[in-house]
Amino acid sequence: QGGTSSWSTFMGIGPTMGGNGSAGLIRVEDAVSMIDVLAIAGEVTPQSASTVDFLSVAPGFVQPGNVTTQRPDSISAGTACWIRPEGPFQSLNFRADGAGGTVESMGWTMDVVLSGPTGNVTRPYRGGPLGGQMGWEEEFGNVLGVDPNVSGGASPIVVRFQGARSLGQTLTNPCDINLDEDPIQQIQAGSLTPWVAHPADLALLLNASGAPFASTMVRYVVIFDGTIDGADAPGQVLISEGVLGVTNLRIEADPQ
Repeated sequence: QGGTSSWSTFMGIGPTMGGNGSAGLIRVEDAVSMIDVLAIAGEVTPQSASTVDFLSVAPGFVQPGNVTTQRPDSISAGTACWIRPEGPFQSLNFRADGAGGTVESMGWTMDVVLSGPTGNVTRPYRGGPLGGQMGWEEEFGNVLGVDPNVSGGASPIVVRFQGARSLGQTLTNPCDINLDEDPIQQIQAGSLTPWVAHPADLALLLNASGAPFASTMVRYVVIFDGTIDGADAPGQVLISEGVLGVTNLRIEADPQ
């Protein structure tokens, strides 16, 4: 995940640049089935023979009952703005999960919003109250794509985190930072981390000198895998559980 793009009118496609590690998933929702995936692939940089593997052209929500169920078109995602606590500090110490397995003991968690018989209800993504239902991740995992080494394969909802180091104590526009050509230099060069499954994993990453990255800001991406392709059916879980979305994502961290 990650990168920048420029999209203008219906077919006005500007240059697209990949972020740290890969070009990520590029999604286009086509309401009238007029977009040719191979034509769009030629507008994506960097280009390769596998460009179409991470290019998703899906019908979109304006065509209910006609949702694509095979990857990559069955995947949708949303990335948060960068988050940086106020004040001077040198690093964010992201907390690992504590003992007990409760929601309160998790280093990060969120709520999954479900459609219930009498209205919407929420379920913790990680951890669970004593005597209550287990967390969503404990039941369905947090695995992106099919992994033959993991029981159950892909997860219907996947969350990843990325860190970086800001050059100032505040971010001018945390929702619009060009990681490749930032004219006001809000992020320290070389500090952008790979995506990880838990914010505490950012502390395990080292820079070229062998020192911790010491991130001072973080963002996250939530990915919904609607795939229903034979035995590979995380999208069926989204339907059967009545998933409407997620809310209340919380990250525990101590500025130092």
